[in-house]
Amino acid sequence: MRQRVMTVLVAVVAGGSAAAFGGASASAVAVNPFPGGTEVYFDNGESAAIANLNLGPALSQVAVAWSPGAKALLGEGITEHARWASETPTGGVSIEVYGMFTQPSLVTVTTLRG
Repeated sequence: MRQRVMTVLVAVVAGGSAAAFGGASASAVAVNPFPGGTEVYFDNGESAAIANLNLGPALSQVAVAWSPGAKALLGEGITEHARWASETPTGGVSIEVYGMFTQPSLVTVTTLRG
């Protein structure tokens, strides 16, 4: 069972836009719809790749309509959570996009460990 260790709100956007998040190994990326939004889950290996290559800022660029500051905050959050997740063999990162995936009203990044 996954345990949520830390959840950080990284961007609150009204009328923002996002496309898709990707990882180093797309075979394990999980996209899970939930009522009101979508979760994108990166496993341990993908989290390590995101952290080691500092891909958070690149992943945040898919939010094309967001302000540069919101993109920077999202990118930093993704990289930092990926680093925390990669420190545990069963760690992962969950990115939850609330609202329409192309125009989310809220995005959270959570480190899952254990």
